[in-house]
Amino acid sequence: MIRSQLLKIGATLKITKKRIYYQLSKAFVNQDLFREIITQ
Repeated sequence: MIRSQLLKIGATLKITKKRIYYQLSKAFVNQDLFREIITQ
């Protein structure tokens, strides 16, 4: 169940030499949880 929810994120990634930027879809309901997981 977690795997199927993580696959339905709908994010845009931009990769530069020093950083990776991501922008989540506004329709993604678990944005806070996803950001917490990413920052750990």
